[in-house]
Amino acid sequence: MGAADSENTKDRDESKRESTETHEAEGATEAPEEKAEGHDSDEEQEAKPARTPAAKKPAARKQPPAAPAQSALGKNMILFILVIGAMAAGFAYLGKDEGAAPVAAPKWNVGQTVDVEITLVANDVKELACASTEEVGGKHCGFEGAGKAWSKGGDPSDEKQVLRPYTTTDRQQFLAAGLWSQDALSKAKLPATRFSVKCKYTVEKKVSKPNIRWSSASPEQWFPQPGDWYAGAVSACTIVP
Repeated sequence: MGAADSENTKDRDESKRESTETHEAEGATEAPEEKAEGHDSDEEQEAKPARTPAAKKPAARKQPPAAPAQSALGKNMILFILVIGAMAAGFAYLGKDEGAAPVAAPKWNVGQTVDVEITLVANDVKELACASTEEVGGKHCGFEGAGKAWSKGGDPSDEKQVLRPYTTTDRQQFLAAGLWSQDALSKAKLPATRFSVKCKYTVEKKVSKPNIRWSSASPEQWFPQPGDWYAGAVSACTIVP
């Protein structure tokens, strides 16, 4: 091989080497771009937080349809009826309580005179009455039976002869005559509200199961009594101040 061929071979090797170096340089420049354009590495994917699906909003509650005006009116009417019924029951109870048996039966004896304190209102002279066919030493009830006036003689306007039912402040009940003829009641202005009087009461007899009227305005005017009531007369009465 001549000198010319050696020179040519040398030139080709240098040209090939330069071409290889240029290609490697271009490859090094393009690699970052490919990485940027490619997918993330496994480490980068693990570092990223996992995406959670957006929470669904709760469905709006349907409002119940407005109650019709008639329903509210019906409720008001029911309430009104219940209130009226309760009031009527209360009045009936109070009316019956007047004729209820005493809390403690009197422990008296016939012929005995005892001290009593009677509770009254001024109108009791017209309202209080008893009904029985029995007589007690010339004294008797204003009625022979419920609603039937006394017809066996005597003066129905004489308070000393007419028995009436009374209740003491300690809830003892008995029949007595002569209360409204006492000077303390007949000659004095009586209190406008409930008051009491202290009297001497002489027990004369027992009347068997009388009918009692506490008020003429009561729907049930007469109350039959299951037991016997003491009957007698009062005296020496004074109004309790």
